[in-house]
Amino acid sequence: MKKLILFTFIFILSINLVFSQNYPKLRNFVTDNANIIDDVSEAQLNSLAQQIEQSTTVELAIVTVNSLENLDIETYAVELFEKAGIGKKDIDNGLLILIAPNERRYRIEVGFGLEGTITDLDSRQIGVKALEPFFKNGEFGKGLVQATLIINEFVANNEEVISKF
Repeated sequence: MKKLILFTFIFILSINLVFSQNYPKLRNFVTDNANIIDDVSEAQLNSLAQQIEQSTTVELAIVTVNSLENLDIETYAVELFEKAGIGKKDIDNGLLILIAPNERRYRIEVGFGLEGTITDLDSRQIGVKALEPFFKNGEFGKGLVQATLIINEFVANNEEVISKF
């Protein structure tokens, strides 16, 4: 009985922590709260993301944060993804690239409608090939542009990711 009470208490506490998080309000396709993306790259990213949405309906959000607020990056990314409503509702074709430079973490989170197109392995490879080499040199914007170009290759001309609305 004590274990059940302890479990219930921990569960309620964890729910309160998740719902009390202060997630950023997204602006445009890029929300650079950590101020790590140069202006030229940010303009390129917004343009690329807009082109991707217009041609495929896939909604791409790139978000940087100063802190994950004591959450692991997976939990933070999923909660932000859901709260921001990234992706079209009928197909859930959103994609979030979350960067937390102070924690030296990033995460590519895809909606259910993209899971067959961009797998976890694909996300990892995008990170290793496009993000990490540039991030190590402090060139966050360039890495994000490279990652976005690769993502575009995955979703371009792919009927499975297109929203009907």
